[in-house]
Amino acid sequence: GHLRPSGRAARDGAAAALESAEKTYNNSRLLAPLSGYITSLNLKIGETIFPNTPIAGIVDYRQLLMKGGISEHDIRSVKKDQEVIIEYQGEEFPARVKGIGMKPTPNSASYPVEIIMNNQEEKLIPGMVVTANIKINLYESVIYTDNSNIRSRYDEYYIYTVDEEGLARRITIERGLVINNENTIIRSGLNVGDRIVVEGIDSLQDGAKVNIRS
Repeated sequence: GHLRPSGRAARDGAAAALESAEKTYNNSRLLAPLSGYITSLNLKIGETIFPNTPIAGIVDYRQLLMKGGISEHDIRSVKKDQEVIIEYQGEEFPARVKGIGMKPTPNSASYPVEIIMNNQEEKLIPGMVVTANIKINLYESVIYTDNSNIRSRYDEYYIYTVDEEGLARRITIERGLVINNENTIIRSGLNVGDRIVVEGIDSLQDGAKVNIRS
């Protein structure tokens, strides 16, 4: 039941060798600080590496950070955590404002803005060009129309509507705010349910018969 000195030394040597092997094995495992996809691998088989040597590039795009710019006209209306809609090829994704720069980017009149988006389904990948719409103001219970439906003469703005008899009627309007350079809020002149002419406007006259397309 007792080991001779030579046997004890052999046992201690085997234990030390096992401990050294376990340490070598554990040190040979490379653990990434995050989950994701390897985008670059800077190693070759048999190559010796040293501590703090970058060996791979990993991208986790389940959450995306987008950088863009916003004009000085709109920068005051944008706040942190504001709602954003990301558009890509007709599909929309919710996002939010992460941060806003307090000075314009060099040689530009736009201010930097960062937008963060959850991308758990991985429908977007880094490098894609997307459109970000930041919801600045919400207009409710207003009448508006596309800017292309409005005509002007001198200081008068007007549109054409179609009455119950199918005749064009020239209606003078009072314009309100122009939204995104696309739509104009109508302060007066239009009522809910009015039918607006959207095609062939320049060839119309007041009282002309209008062909209505369904």
